[in-house]
Amino acid sequence: MPASAIKNIPTENLKTVNVMSVESIPESAFYNSKNLKSVSMSSIKEIGESAFRSCSGLTETTISEKSASIGYNEFYEYVNFIKMNIKDIRFLP
Repeated sequence: MPASAIKNIPTENLKTVNVMSVESIPESAFYNSKNLKSVSMSSIKEIGESAFRSCSGLTETTISEKSASIGYNEFYEYVNFIKMNIKDIRFLP
């Protein structure tokens, strides 16, 4: 799936996001998605800067195997965060 497909998704009513085998999640793709509760990602090469920034309802994130890098401010402003599972990932400074 091309990253451009994710860019055009209306995010205001999303509660769960499961992303598998996608090249990248674009910068600010889910920014300010206040109803988003959980995110699960696998086999992602890149998660763009601020892709999930200001998702104040987000309580759980799982990033699993073969995910390459996370952009700047990816987890910024998670106010209700409870659980994060990360396996086999390379962080960007």
